[in-house]
Amino acid sequence: MVPRSSLRGVLAVLTAAALPGCPQAVPPADSFATASAAGDGSATGVHAGDAGTASADAPVQSDGADVDAPLGAPDTDDSDVGTPGDAAITDVAGPGDAKPDGPAKDGGPVPCATAADCGPAPGPCQGWQCVTFCYPLLQNAVACDDGNACTTGDVCLAGACQAGKTTACDDGNACTDDSCLPAKGCAFKPKVEGAACGPAKQCSKGVCTGGIAAGVSHIAAATYLSCAIASAGGQVLCWGDDEVGQVGAGSKDGKWFTTPQVVGGLAGATQVDCGEFHCCASTAKGLFCWGDNQFAQVTGDGVAGKSQPSPVQVLVPAVQLAIGQYHSCARDTGGTVSCWGLGSSGQLGSGGNPVGQAAAPVQLAQKAKDVDCGRTFCCAVHNDDTVACWGINAAGQMGIGMTGPGSEKVVPVLAKGVTGAKQVAAGGEHVCVLLETGGVMCWGAAGYGQTGVPGPSVQASPTKIGNLVGVTHLAAGGDHTCALAGGKLLCWGDNHKLQAVPASKSVMVTAPVEVQGLADVVQLALGGQHTLARTAAGKLFAWGGNNLGQLGDGTTKDAKAILLVQ
Repeated sequence: MVPRSSLRGVLAVLTAAALPGCPQAVPPADSFATASAAGDGSATGVHAGDAGTASADAPVQSDGADVDAPLGAPDTDDSDVGTPGDAAITDVAGPGDAKPDGPAKDGGPVPCATAADCGPAPGPCQGWQCVTFCYPLLQNAVACDDGNACTTGDVCLAGACQAGKTTACDDGNACTDDSCLPAKGCAFKPKVEGAACGPAKQCSKGVCTGGIAAGVSHIAAATYLSCAIASAGGQVLCWGDDEVGQVGAGSKDGKWFTTPQVVGGLAGATQVDCGEFHCCASTAKGLFCWGDNQFAQVTGDGVAGKSQPSPVQVLVPAVQLAIGQYHSCARDTGGTVSCWGLGSSGQLGSGGNPVGQAAAPVQLAQKAKDVDCGRTFCCAVHNDDTVACWGINAAGQMGIGMTGPGSEKVVPVLAKGVTGAKQVAAGGEHVCVLLETGGVMCWGAAGYGQTGVPGPSVQASPTKIGNLVGVTHLAAGGDHTCALAGGKLLCWGDNHKLQAVPASKSVMVTAPVEVQGLADVVQLALGGQHTLARTAAGKLFAWGGNNLGQLGDGTTKDAKAILLVQ
């Protein structure tokens, strides 16, 4: 007698060889009920619909000892094999059977006639068997179902149902936690009320609100950096160049941020200002600074150190901030101005050229009511409405009628002929002053027309812009200047990135030109080659250069038109 296991293997191989790559089923080994040995002299019993030709489930005479079980009942005697301990065999229904015979006793798939026989598990009915895997062997790449609602495009591979692409569950709502449940598919669980859903944003009744879009109360700009204070809660948000942690998001990996980031640990801020590589903010708890600290311009303690990507407190009282390239200044309620950081060009106004000075008062002749700093110099408006400046004077920033090496001022000097001053705005290397009359005087570097007066590239003496009247607010950037006058926004100077006048085709605007498309602007902040404008409603608009994401629109593409920051 040939052992049943041997015959099973032979028949399986023959069947598979006859139909290479075919999606048809290879009959399970248990399909063969009996086998006659050579010389038995009796017929071999094979069920109809399984592999033989006899009538369906008719009793078959074997070698005199084994009688096939009725349909649906397992063989129990199995005496023709003669192997001790051989498990009982269940006949699996073939196409000719009226219904499946029943569960196998020695493993294998569950038989079925329709999908209803399988129920929700273990899977669909294929080839008269309930499968969650590719059994019987189907051709590779034939579609199947792995039973996981979180995958799509499942296919057979080497006899197994391989999971396809994982379902991406995203309802586009920042106020839900998106997930996928294998039994059900995508699930979107609402976040708790008040949960954070973005920079300075919270979930309110399932909607993400707050942040820049909800309004800002103060703005600032530096070379490749922008900051704003959220109207709700006073959180500080910054974006753009983060080479040394000047965004304040806790990192200093030399990258940049193209969307607003929350400056960690700050709330209740009233003012923020930035230099090229660091920023400071005044809050209800005091003054905090972050970013480059190689000259102690962040810590204010005179101890040079590593960059600070998160805010550190500076023990200097401040109601107004003025931040330069590598130095910082603050004015207190009494009108005293203190500065700290790098003073190599006299920009600290303390009478020397220190490198890494701790916070110390500027040697002003009288108290100040306004102060602002350029890259390596500062200017302040005295209580008597005169203007004093200190620091580098290579481009005539001191306003004293002379320039050149060695003309820097380590203590403040009066700008020539300036009286009736109300506000001072310091750019990269130029200065403009708003007068009580609504007029404007400017001096310093003028190579891009940033002083608003046609003439030489250096303007050492303050000069009034003749056609500019009714001005209420001024701001100066790297090489351009803007003003608010009579409800209009006017800008002039460098326009290579359209940072002054977006609609202009000129790379240089030498006289004030109205910027169209904005109304109710109440504050301006100018960076190296970009411009920010805040409206009375708290909306923030930006235009110009965007190489390091300083416009906050999620890209690094320059803006040729005014865009709304959200």
